[in-house]
Amino acid sequence: MFKSYSQKVFGLILFAACIKMVAAPFLELGNDEVYYWTYALQLDFNHFDHPPLVGFLIRVFTLNMHWVSELSMRLGAIVSASIGCYFVFKTTAHLSTERAGWYAALLYQAGVYTGFIAGFFILPDSAQLIFWTASLYVMSLLLFTNKEKKIGYWMLLGLLIGLATLSKVHGLFLWAVFGAYLLFTN
Repeated sequence: MFKSYSQKVFGLILFAACIKMVAAPFLELGNDEVYYWTYALQLDFNHFDHPPLVGFLIRVFTLNMHWVSELSMRLGAIVSASIGCYFVFKTTAHLSTERAGWYAALLYQAGVYTGFIAGFFILPDSAQLIFWTASLYVMSLLLFTNKEKKIGYWMLLGLLIGLATLSKVHGLFLWAVFGAYLLFTN
C-alpha cells in the first residue's frame, strides 16, 4: 500500500489527525484551554504568565473568532502536532535512516505529551511543537551537511528558536543546549 517510509508517515499523520478531530468536539475544553482562549480574545505581545503565540494560534484556527468550538479551538494543536511529527521524521531520517524516522514518528504520535497533551489540547506547548521540532531539524542540518548554506541555516534557526520562545519561554533552552553541544564537542 505504502511505497516509502515518508508515505507511511503521511498516512500516520493523517490517521492521528482524523482521530483527534473526531474526538475534539466531544470533549469539553479544560481549564487551561479556556484560560488560553482569553489570550485569543485579548491579543497582546505578552501576557503575565505566557508569551502570546497560543492566542494567535487560536485566532488563526477559529477564523479570527468567527468559528469558535471545541474542534476549532483544538485544531491548532492538532495541526501543530502533525507538523511536529513530520519534523521528527525528517530529523531522524537525516541523522539515521527513513526507517528510524518512521519509528520516531510512531513514538511521537504515541507519546502522551506530544501525541495527546500538547498534540490535542490547545496549550502554549502546542504552538511550540512546530518550532521546537523544526529547530532540531535545522540543528541537524547545521551539524551534518555541507558548509555552503550555513549562514541561511543559522538565520532560520534563530527565527525558529525565537518563535519557540514566543510560544513558551522554555524555547531558550534550545540555544543553551545547542551552544553547550557546540562548545563541548568541537
